[in-house]
Amino acid sequence: MQHHRRICVFAISGLALLALTTAACGMGESDNDSSESRADAPATRDAGSVAEGAVAVADDAAGGGDQALTATPELAVLAADRQQIFTAGVDLAVESLDAAVSEAGGAITGLGGFAANEDVDLADSNRATIVYRVPAPQFRAALSALSDIGELRSQTIDSTDVTSQYADLDGRVTTLRTSIGRLQGFLGETTDVNQIASLEGELTRRESELESIEGQRRALADQIELSTITVSFDATTASPATEPARAGFSGGLDAGWDVAVTVAGGASAAAGFLVPFLPLIAVVVGLGWWLRRRSHRAEREPATAAR
Repeated sequence: MQHHRRICVFAISGLALLALTTAACGMGESDNDSSESRADAPATRDAGSVAEGAVAVADDAAGGGDQALTATPELAVLAADRQQIFTAGVDLAVESLDAAVSEAGGAITGLGGFAANEDVDLADSNRATIVYRVPAPQFRAALSALSDIGELRSQTIDSTDVTSQYADLDGRVTTLRTSIGRLQGFLGETTDVNQIASLEGELTRRESELESIEGQRRALADQIELSTITVSFDATTASPATEPARAGFSGGLDAGWDVAVTVAGGASAAAGFLVPFLPLIAVVVGLGWWLRRRSHRAEREPATAAR
């Protein structure tokens, strides 16, 4: 019995030793293969792959690369105040163009605004179109002040909500600045010429894109902060202001005087109209007088002859 146990122990020990030997050989072959593979690989990494990896890391740090640049930051939109652009058009009939333009300019300046563009008809000085920019909180006050300058013939008001657009531009600016900072860090660490060229090209592209987006954001912010009001002044069709008629003797005197002035003006106009025709009228009157006198003379001659 003990003899059989010894045989089993020796058999198990032999199998274990065989398994360990096989595993060691396999590991040796694997190490040899790995060594051969490492020997076959180039000593230096491909510069383009390293640069692409750096760009990917910069994108990840910035929030997801191009997807982060184009995604709408919904949380920012919800948290931010509503951003609106207000514009208006006002058409005024005024009595005096110079006085109206001066009064409008004073009112707009008093509200913190200014004239951005002026188009005045210099031929007869009866029409002018001026574009005013006023702070958005003073938009309604400016419209009220302008409508009191003359006869308000028409007024249009338009508002555009640009909250999402502004938040998107703001988020893209933040993302690009973060990725540019990471790329600048990688550029400062690398010494490979090819990697430097690749990173500098990507850095230039992103800096150009950042400048463009910042310009769009500045333009949009300007439209949000300053509302635009376009005013058309027309001094050719305004109805002159009339004073209320006075009652009593003074009112009758004024009315009679107006009638007398009107009649005198009409007579004077008629006389002026007839002046060019006076020579012709004189000739016609003279000819008629001569014919009448000749007719009377012809009538008297037969009567004298009969006597």
